[in-house]
Amino acid sequence: MAKSRSVGKHFDPMWWLVGKSLGFIRNSHWMITEVTKKRVAIMIDGENLPASVLPKIERVAMALGDIQVRRVYGNFASGAHSEWIVHAQNHPLDVRQVTPSKHGKNATDITLAVEAVEIMLRKGFECLCIASGDRDFQPLVSFIRSEGREVHGFGSDAADQKLRNSCTKYHVVLAASKSSANSSKVGTKVKATPTKPEEARNLPRTDDAHWSKVREALSAIAKQREWVPLPELATVLGQAKLQPATFGSKSWLQVFKKDSRFVVEKIAGSTQSQIRIAA
Repeated sequence: MAKSRSVGKHFDPMWWLVGKSLGFIRNSHWMITEVTKKRVAIMIDGENLPASVLPKIERVAMALGDIQVRRVYGNFASGAHSEWIVHAQNHPLDVRQVTPSKHGKNATDITLAVEAVEIMLRKGFECLCIASGDRDFQPLVSFIRSEGREVHGFGSDAADQKLRNSCTKYHVVLAASKSSANSSKVGTKVKATPTKPEEARNLPRTDDAHWSKVREALSAIAKQREWVPLPELATVLGQAKLQPATFGSKSWLQVFKKDSRFVVEKIAGSTQSQIRIAA
């Protein structure tokens, strides 16, 4: 009678079934390990970095594992940071609108931090890619790492040093001189300073060709209505390669409030603004 094939003197059927379910099989002679990619979440402070850094972040994140979450946070309804909205139209990016608190708390940072903890701990992701140079995120980074997860930071070369040292690795994706074009300084949220009416009358006019594009965009949207929501106009202007910085301001709301050729007012029951061409 033929002898049965030996599978090793330490073979344990129950251990084999458990090992099979966990992705590996073992006997006394060999081991096979099924290597699964780390699940990676990219979470971006959109008020701190421009959309141009995303490809650099993705290249690093792809080498770390399987990118399953891509989110950017910010108050995009104000008309600022509209480049992120434009970018999301053709890329797998979840834009998270965060409405500022009346009490001046940093709602964007808080929302990002809460969702990061949920993804890393409740959903069990292994790697977090957080894009910001803001020191406020340092406690979050330290906490996630204390739970045994990797945290890769991304931002400017002028990012807070304590934040950089807290990360598994910090990747510089933006020169500090370039980040000044964004609506926030690296590591600091900057509040816009209201322009007084008398100051607005003396502001220098930006190139007429740029203003012509603005008027054309506004007129095209407003064919069937008098008022146009500012976020909608900001998206169209972003597609036309125009940004608030083109007109010497940090947000589209500032641009239009400083120019008497436009009328801006709050939308009833909303934190958003709307605009029309002055009569």
